[in-house]
Amino acid sequence: MVGKPKQLMVWLTMQDDDKFFEIKEHHEKRSLNANSYFYVLQNKLAQVLKTGNDELHEQLIKRYADVTLITIPETENIKGIIKYYDIYNTGTIKGIPVIMYKAYKPSHEMTTKEFSRLLDGLISECKEIGIETLPEHELRRLDGYEI
Repeated sequence: MVGKPKQLMVWLTMQDDDKFFEIKEHHEKRSLNANSYFYVLQNKLAQVLKTGNDELHEQLIKRYADVTLITIPETENIKGIIKYYDIYNTGTIKGIPVIMYKAYKPSHEMTTKEFSRLLDGLISECKEIGIETLPEHELRRLDGYEI
């Protein structure tokens, strides 16, 4: 169900009390054009750098995605909770050993503006090593891309 708060409240009142729901703000999905172009360029860059696509994707995320600092007890395992992360610092809070992580937003969770920044970074890296990219006037026509 997608709707405004009052519409959702009415809809929820008609649901079975045993069900659980997740509510999150709706964002329009990015165009496949911007996504497709991103992965075409990423594949070309991976071939030139002789690296895997997954490894390169993680490097690009860590260079261009938004970062959130997350602090969790040292005994907790962050794997499975956050896909892209780096250890930022360690310490103690109220005597409990903790690890502070830099958590990077995955591309599938990015807004159009955030994804555009990721794509811009990739375009810049491709240009630096001579991989041909679309001219700016064609980039402007990509759905889901903001210059």
